[in-house]
Formats: sequence, C-alpha cells, structure tokens
Amino acid sequence: MLIGDGWSTCEHCPGKLTGRQRKFCSEACRVAAWRESKRPRQYRNCELCGDPFPVRYRNQKVCDYNSRASEDCKDLQDELMTQWEDAQDERMSAVCEREGCEESVYRSGRGRPKRFCSDAHKTAHYRAARKACAPA
Repeated sequence: MLIGDGWSTCEHCPGKLTGRQRKFCSEACRVAAWRESKRPRQYRNCELCGDPFPVRYRNQKVCDYNSRASEDCKDLQDELMTQWEDAQDERMSAVCEREGCEESVYRSGRGRPKRFCSDAHKTAHYRAARKACAPA
C-alpha cells in the first residue's frame, strides 16, 4: 500500500517496506498475519473442571496441563494419573490364582493377562474345579 510520500506500508503493521519487501516489513509480521488468517480456535469444556480450553488435538478432553489448566484441574489430572499408574502396577504384578501358590505371573503388557504362573498350575486348577462340580 502506498502512502503519501511514495513508500509502501506493511499489510500487518504501519511499518514501511524497504528493499525487496513486497507485503510485510519482517518475518514476524508475515507469521503474525498468517496466524490471524487461520481458522478460529475451537474451544471445549474440560471434563474435570468445566472451564473452556482451546483444543490442540481431536481427542483432547481436559485442559492442557502445562499451559492453561487451573491449579484445581492440575490436581485432578495428577489424581487421575496416580490412579492410572496404580492400576498399571496392579496389572503388572499379578499373582498366580492357584491355591497355595504365591508366584508372580509374567505379564507381557499386551492382551489378556495370565492367571497362572505355569501350565501345570492352570491344569491343576481346572481339574480341581471340575472335580468340585462333579456329582459324587
């Protein structure tokens, strides 16, 4: 845009263009104009605290912990994380279900967790259960 003295001005700010500049006076003005032209931010209500927050990714359900979350929301998120970690620890430290066996059960982390420490204990448990249910 030309002003009265023959100089062009930046499309984002009132600064003058110099040299080979055509639209913006600096890289910062170009980026700022690009950000303003993008679609408006989508907001959702946090499932924990109820406050609106800008959505950064499609499945986001709670406030962003590092930037916009209130202290109450951060405490609730910490509590949820602690519960999740406790559940993970419990799943990973399973004990054999056979009576009298206190062996830990190996857990690979995928699929349904094992109930018994060995095939022999699984078979013995199955046979004991069948024997208990069988009519005399």
